[in-house]
Amino acid sequence: MGRRRRSVRCDGNGDDPMSFKDPRLKVATMCANNAAPEGVPNITIDPAGLCPTFLSRATALIDRGFSTIPLLPKDKKPIPGIGANHRTRDLNVIGVWAQQYPDANAAVCADGQTTILESDNADLLKAKLAAMGVALPETLTGGARANRPHYFFKRTPECGETCLQVPALFEFRNAGQYVVGPGSIHPDGHDYRFWNDAPMVEMPADVLYALHELAEGYCGEARTEHIQPGPYAALRNAYLRRLDPTDMLQLDGLAIGEGERHYTLVSLAGLLHDGERTAEDIAEILRQVQDVYFIGAKSDQEIQSITEYAVRKEPCEFEPYDLPSFSFGTIVFSSAEAQEKWLKDNVDAFSDAWEYMAVEELPEQRELAHLNNVPLLREETINEVFAYRGLGKSMFVGSLIKILTTGGEFLGIRSSGGNRVLLVDGELPKRLLQSRLRSLVGKQTGGLFRVRSLAKVKNGYMPALADRGVQEQFVAALKGWRPSVIIFDTRTAIFQHDTNDAEQLMLVNQFLIRLRAEGYTVILTHHAGKNGSQRGRTDNDDPLDLIIQLNKRDGWTPGAGLEFSLAFEKVRYGDRLEGFDARYTTESGWERLEPSENRIVQALLEGTSINRVAKDLRVGVRRVMDAKALAEKNGTQFPELTPGRKAKRQQNDYAGSGT
Repeated sequence: MGRRRRSVRCDGNGDDPMSFKDPRLKVATMCANNAAPEGVPNITIDPAGLCPTFLSRATALIDRGFSTIPLLPKDKKPIPGIGANHRTRDLNVIGVWAQQYPDANAAVCADGQTTILESDNADLLKAKLAAMGVALPETLTGGARANRPHYFFKRTPECGETCLQVPALFEFRNAGQYVVGPGSIHPDGHDYRFWNDAPMVEMPADVLYALHELAEGYCGEARTEHIQPGPYAALRNAYLRRLDPTDMLQLDGLAIGEGERHYTLVSLAGLLHDGERTAEDIAEILRQVQDVYFIGAKSDQEIQSITEYAVRKEPCEFEPYDLPSFSFGTIVFSSAEAQEKWLKDNVDAFSDAWEYMAVEELPEQRELAHLNNVPLLREETINEVFAYRGLGKSMFVGSLIKILTTGGEFLGIRSSGGNRVLLVDGELPKRLLQSRLRSLVGKQTGGLFRVRSLAKVKNGYMPALADRGVQEQFVAALKGWRPSVIIFDTRTAIFQHDTNDAEQLMLVNQFLIRLRAEGYTVILTHHAGKNGSQRGRTDNDDPLDLIIQLNKRDGWTPGAGLEFSLAFEKVRYGDRLEGFDARYTTESGWERLEPSENRIVQALLEGTSINRVAKDLRVGVRRVMDAKALAEKNGTQFPELTPGRKAKRQQNDYAGSGT
């Protein structure tokens, strides 16, 4: 009996093979079931990693540069009507497919950039190529089963459009074809994953010519290893699911006749020899299998002889099929510990997980949102909220974070939630930032909200994002944890550029455009000058899709609390968005206020003089007359009013101006 090939699961770097006997896997399995061994704390598992969807699978593959299509859930077949020629990298198309087929597998398609070499027996293929003086180079590789890899290569002109195949040896999926992508699930329960993190290399010409030669020299048929005849294969597959021998006793309709008994017992003995079971242990399992399935029995002496022979061989080590899969994008980890370490090394050094930051002991002290059922925030847009200091723009954005992540509504703005949000705050110390977010964002679960603050940067100094080098570092850091929405609070603190300098402004605008092109929704907060318009050059507005201005309400002065009149200065998509007045108090939270114009019109309709309306509502006489003129234009009829001398003079001047 030959030694079985060991199947392994790799960590994020592809160099940490582990057998099922590793105690860390037992910890990971128990943690996935919300339990932990005695003395070992529970490990927080990212739910998105345990329950991948077509959207998470497809976006991860697109991040790698691949095109994709949806496949039937836990299957290799495409969704009916969607073949390899429908492949795409368009996130809008992916979003539509994700709604229709949320649990679908995702394919990697051969296209104008990528070609794929698949092998059902990599050892044999390499041996045949070596005999021809050719070696496969290291390139990005994945698959679901040992010795059956998918090699991903960059397409070259020499690849042409021809697909090649030698059954049981290889398939050169060169055009109009696909393989099941990493992150998907094999029909028998295996996970497809990347086996290494090597860059894709160009398809070598000598490999290409050797494949053509092998294909041209092939004749006849060969039985592939996908076909596993005989009862042993059924028993083996049942055992490998959980490495539990009792699973082999649950098969229906299996009967083992005289010509199959010896082969089955010898093969099972080798399979069950894991280095821990004794010959007596294995013999007892074989007797149980014999009692359930055999037509005619082997003697105890024969079984004992078989097991003693098996335990003299090398142990057969397999990893169970149904180990929990800990994944982050296209990276699959062998255990919760491996994933946690990678997160600390690659993600947590850049930002804080809010669920940890929220409870940290500190010294005292796609359409993402709608307004009145009209789209307000969209995926892949650049948005800005600007206001004079003290009006509440950061508080407004904090409440927006809450509904974007957990869903809900405030001030008529509604979101279904589920969006990953990264807040980059360049001003507040950690204590004050924590206090503000606790009151506005509240508790969060599921890892949807992360915070990059001054506490996460060297020496408490936020590098200026107007610098190209810092921009590159920032984008690279986003690859570890890809947010849906990035909020920069404030533009001045984060980018640290002169908003009146055209060259510096261009660097910032180009960066914002790049983020939008890569699928991010960006929200900036910005300051207004004393004249009410935002600081800086007007071409600051050019790349922006939506501009929200928070204006001073009539009579508001610094220290009067958070009140504003929200208006839309720019709406690129042509949505009919109507502004409103609002305020925020710690007692009542957010509440809408009746706009000043409505109160002005109501007071005038009641016969109140223009001067009295201006005085009572703490607005200017000109504001009253503007509101009156607009209402009259829309058909409102007012009673005859007798303005005072000052109001009458201003009214005459106003009429004489031709306005």
